[in-house]
Amino acid sequence: MNISFLNIKSEDKSIWDTVDPQNYGVLLLSQILRDEGHKVSIHNNKTIKGKLEKIARESDAVCFSFFTSGANTAYKVSKNIRELSPGKPIIMGGIHPSNFPKEALNYSDFVIRKEGEIALPRLINTLERGLDDFSDILNLSYKSGGRIKNNPSAEMIEDKSILQISPARDLDPNKKTLNRIPVLTCGRGCPYNCNFCSNIFGRKMRLNDPEWVVEEVQKIIKNNYSGLGNVIFFGSDNFAANRQWAKDVLTLSIKKNLAGKICYHVQTRTDIARDQELLDLMKPFVTRDYIGVESFDDEVLKDLDKGISAEKMKEQLLTIINNGIPVHTHLICGTNYDTAEKIHKTVETAKDIGAYAISLFTLTPFPGTKLRWKMHNEDRIITNNWDNYNLHHVTVAPLIDRPSNIQRAVVDGYKNFYSLNGVYKNLKKMPNPVALLYGLSLWNAFRKYNLNSHIEFLKNWEEKRYDRNNELIK
Repeated sequence: MNISFLNIKSEDKSIWDTVDPQNYGVLLLSQILRDEGHKVSIHNNKTIKGKLEKIARESDAVCFSFFTSGANTAYKVSKNIRELSPGKPIIMGGIHPSNFPKEALNYSDFVIRKEGEIALPRLINTLERGLDDFSDILNLSYKSGGRIKNNPSAEMIEDKSILQISPARDLDPNKKTLNRIPVLTCGRGCPYNCNFCSNIFGRKMRLNDPEWVVEEVQKIIKNNYSGLGNVIFFGSDNFAANRQWAKDVLTLSIKKNLAGKICYHVQTRTDIARDQELLDLMKPFVTRDYIGVESFDDEVLKDLDKGISAEKMKEQLLTIINNGIPVHTHLICGTNYDTAEKIHKTVETAKDIGAYAISLFTLTPFPGTKLRWKMHNEDRIITNNWDNYNLHHVTVAPLIDRPSNIQRAVVDGYKNFYSLNGVYKNLKKMPNPVALLYGLSLWNAFRKYNLNSHIEFLKNWEEKRYDRNNELIK
């Protein structure tokens, strides 16, 4: 069969358009289907322009993958395909369809929930044989007789012969763009239970073998799949959750003489500061460590159950930075006890400790999270427009400050940190000169990014939801 994958993002401009990381899951599924003899192509928002009619006509099935912020755009494209080629099987997967299969089935014929490496090939082969019995395909949701059928969920995949298949990077539509960033999965699962995260891969970690990981790094280098700066992003919520595994990967990278040939972007927690051996191994490779700091305010950290004080957080971050590892701090704005003033102080603290980049993520009630149910039950969700679920827009009401104030603080915080002077001060010491270009591109993106219309929307919402004492009406 001729299978087309559509990796769809929101049509709305985003700050994150400055980088273009791969969708690892789509690449892996593409290789699995290709190994079974199917013809596979991958498209994105840019490559479908002017080609959608051809894709709809020539494909035997069209598979969509998207995050929540891309849902509206994906549904629009799906509707167009149905109009161009009625009866064409449309399959949706990814985090958003996994959590909202009923919604996704309004725009598709099938939804594969959670892991699709076994379910999707079975579905494609069933369609190829012209059969209409899908009842034995685990993780599958579909319509039958006008009713939605949700087949039982499968156990999480443990088979490394599946998880360690080399993805079809040669099919990546962005493989020649300068800002491309190849993604390399460390494994699946996260042991933590953050209420703002939708973890569809379970809490048990299933790590790929260090030898396989380093072999994939070598393939990326050999085939020039990395973009400007020779960067690989390790797709794991915590690269060092298993410290020995991380050390094995880095030690093997050194043995293979990869230092200087490739840069690793990873995500960790501040507690790596307690492991000097790990820091020493990270230094030759890691040119960006994304760390979920969330805030430098003790009241906010306590509300988020971080289990660490602001002072200890700063101490550990300084240790990491002083060991030559550039830190990109992830900060959450708009929590229960957050205020515009606290956000301002947090940004200033990030500058003072020497973080070279920040992300001011707005607290977002994503589908499938405990946070969403809590905010729904407390009637604090401001909007369900998925376009606004891109971590830029305030979508829930905090307890002690107005949403519009939080939104303005986010915009001002970005402009403060990514001023030309700030970019120069924070990035001139970077070991990789490409980081300076990255910082300048972010400065340019934040300079252009405009959230004024959303701020006005929030102010209108507030008129009916706050009393004269400036307290939220429940």
